Amino acid sequence: MFSDDIQHPLDVRNSQVIGINEIAFDPPTAGNQKYLSKGTWNEKRVIVKRLTAQSRPEQLARQATRWHEVKHPNVLNVYGISAQSEDPQFIVLPLQENGNIGQWITSRPTFDCRPLIMDIALGMQYLHARGIIHGSLKPTNILIEPDGRACVADYDMLQVQPSRSPDAHRYYSPEAWKGTMSKPSDVFAFAMCLLEIFTSTLPWGVLTEDRIYRLVVNENARPDRPDDSEVVGKGLDDKVWGIIEECWDREARLRPNFDIIVKMWNESPAEESYSSGSQKAMPTTFFPDREATTSPVGSRLRLVARNSVRSYATGPPAYHEFGLPSDSASSSSSMTSSVGTSSSRGSGTSPFNSPPTPLTPPTMLVKQLPSRHSPLPHMPSRWSLPTQTPTRQLSADCVAYHNSTRNQTPQTASFPIQEMNLSPAISPRNESFQRTRLPQRSQSAGATPVSGLYSPRPFSPGTLETIMDNATLDERSGRVLSDSGSTISRHLSALLVVQALQSEVNEGRKKESVDGYLMKMYEIAVESDKEAFKLVNAGAVPTLIHLLKARAAEGYGVELVLIVLGTLAHDSISANIIFRTGTAATLVEISNLAQTKELESLSIWCLSRICRTAEVANGLIRLSLPSVLLRTQSRNSPGILPSMSMLCLGTLIQSDGLADYMASMGLITVIATHLRRSSEAAMPNPEDLSAGLYALARISRSIKLAKAIAKAGCVEILAHHLKTSTDPEVLHWSARSVGCLMRPNSSDISKILLQADIARGLARLPTVLPPDVVYPLGSFGFTIQRFSCAEWGGSTRKALVEAGVVDSLLAALRTAADEYQCYDVHIELALAISLLGDVGGSAIRKEIVNAGGIDILKSLSAGATGNPDVSKACNMAITSITGNLFSRNAASAKTAMAHNWNGGCADYHPPCPVTVATVN
Repeated sequence: MFSDDIQHPLDVRNSQVIGINEIAFDPPTAGNQKYLSKGTWNEKRVIVKRLTAQSRPEQLARQATRWHEVKHPNVLNVYGISAQSEDPQFIVLPLQENGNIGQWITSRPTFDCRPLIMDIALGMQYLHARGIIHGSLKPTNILIEPDGRACVADYDMLQVQPSRSPDAHRYYSPEAWKGTMSKPSDVFAFAMCLLEIFTSTLPWGVLTEDRIYRLVVNENARPDRPDDSEVVGKGLDDKVWGIIEECWDREARLRPNFDIIVKMWNESPAEESYSSGSQKAMPTTFFPDREATTSPVGSRLRLVARNSVRSYATGPPAYHEFGLPSDSASSSSSMTSSVGTSSSRGSGTSPFNSPPTPLTPPTMLVKQLPSRHSPLPHMPSRWSLPTQTPTRQLSADCVAYHNSTRNQTPQTASFPIQEMNLSPAISPRNESFQRTRLPQRSQSAGATPVSGLYSPRPFSPGTLETIMDNATLDERSGRVLSDSGSTISRHLSALLVVQALQSEVNEGRKKESVDGYLMKMYEIAVESDKEAFKLVNAGAVPTLIHLLKARAAEGYGVELVLIVLGTLAHDSISANIIFRTGTAATLVEISNLAQTKELESLSIWCLSRICRTAEVANGLIRLSLPSVLLRTQSRNSPGILPSMSMLCLGTLIQSDGLADYMASMGLITVIATHLRRSSEAAMPNPEDLSAGLYALARISRSIKLAKAIAKAGCVEILAHHLKTSTDPEVLHWSARSVGCLMRPNSSDISKILLQADIARGLARLPTVLPPDVVYPLGSFGFTIQRFSCAEWGGSTRKALVEAGVVDSLLAALRTAADEYQCYDVHIELALAISLLGDVGGSAIRKEIVNAGGIDILKSLSAGATGNPDVSKACNMAITSITGNLFSRNAASAKTAMAHNWNGGCADYHPPCPVTVATVN
């Protein structure tokens, strides 16, 4: 797990064995740790580190050979080890009178720490290049040489003995908590070390080990950025903080290696944008015209383009687990030279490198393509297309014909594909979408003939016609299949489509052909997240980014690229890959300069899809995205644009710190104005209301912000919709917003809510939902939990009982019990019963038992064989109702701990705001 060398016997004759009698020890002092002793050996000042009883002598001897070969100015040498007969075993190290970096910095409060941090990165770069994983990097293991340089010590010691430090867990990455030490975990520890070096305080402060585990592993939380003048004076600027955020990414593969960190550190701000000359020097990569920003992300991206991207077909590199890439072995001793380029991806003898020559299409009819729903499993979205897959019938004038074969080469081959051309038509969605429960609109009624000629206008608001060459079409599923005469499989290959698109772009063929492959890529991506990931893995993102920037400059066909790019950003990994390539700056610029609402909505939608982590949100905020979105809100333009910008504003709030920042920009007032304007409309639009309620739930992350929201008049709006609305999504987001307003011991907020008659509105919610819609019940149960914890006194309990919340909760449980796949709803309702039964007293517990609540919980627990969390929640609820005093208290405590207090409103990423149709 640590290195390859430990699996094979090593020659220990090169290691220095030092006898205990060869060392002249100093008299012990009170300040020394018991296992450390100072002394003199061979006229050198040394420190002797005694090992624990768990250390293994044979492993120590093996490691000593590796340590003996380590020679670097920023890595501490090891003079020698004890003989295997010694008890205890020990290691002899050079004595560094200046102590560790923490002690050094504490005595110099105005010292610029950045040169020392560079020393640490260089030392770790050297160790990783030799296949050595530190495993326990922390400031106490970083010593200061007499000349003021920092050097890394105690590397690879976990192979010999477990760590003695009681604070080692403060530097653990998510995978390190699970026992996996790797190079990315060293990078994570490096980020935590930087935070401690700048602040002179331990990461996570006084929090316990269990709490740190929950924050890092379960909640993906990271420490907030310190902003006091002393920390800034030590060198913690935007660039350094950006590097820290990159290094403690949750995904190990997304963290930079120390080669990238060193180069990011060395680059000056003037180097953070490409010049035209640098583009010409790199013709096989397509990352042109990156906007200069203060974020180090752009710096990192240039490094990826120079050192890791073989061609525009290759996406950002994964983290190399052991050593450097093989093609960088010639980078010699400096460890900082660039990795040489190699042949582009897909070259060789494969017959799939050259796509078929595009054909001129005949006239076809506009038909609608299927679309994948947003990744919010418990809530159907009105922003998405109907769930039914539309069928498409081929028009009678569809002519199939063969294409002439292209010139052959030994490496390429052509396939006799019977062509049938399709072209996508992009148009704005109907501003008032059909409900998902209503019948689907007739597909044939909206079909209009479109000319096969290609003459789009720059950023045209009308239908964008593009041409797509393809094989036959499955009339039942609407999926594109190859012709029976083709030798390619009947399922489109993500790799083949991406390679075909790259070939079209590289050879500079007609834009219509490129659009055809973009449409194929879209059809693959909407099938499933798995297919979308295959496209990302095949290298689609860099090509799309190149097309986006080129077409944004030309004013042609940007919409289709935005649709495909946003569709591919289906998870945090894909979104981070897109963000790291500097695409966000281009999207913000497109949104600023868009001449149509459709184009502006698409760019905002893409930015919302990319924003899935706090690190990305911080990067988007540095690009002034909130200001752009707030200006959009101030225009009060009709249509879906205000809703899309409000959803994006809510998604930007990924942490408590970001919530405070957005509130300081006046977002609470903007949300209140949006909700008030939408509520007072003659016919309130549920989409506008839901977007505002979502943003309200996202920003309510503290008692201070909840009070500001109440002061802005939002509580009355929430109460109004809970008591009058019958729209499931409005009820869902209203209940979720009410729950997010409350925190433990927030009695003031709960009183404000109860005085506004929120309890009666909540009790009404389960009674007005359609029988087949249960997802708002999850928000209903979530809010009951928050009410139960907001105040443990009798007033809240009395108000909930008098409003009929208990009866509604039991009714909701009966309704949800019939839906066996709504696991999230089952869990929320079970936890609500558990907490309400605890704070409600014996009267409520008796009422729950008499109403058959226990039987329903047992039935749910028995039926949730595929989800153990449902069984756990139901069993806790049963114990809190029927158990004795001690078991009830234990169950309610576990329930409170199981509740997610980090925000309370999950990210919501709506589907594409425009429809995509095919022109036949």
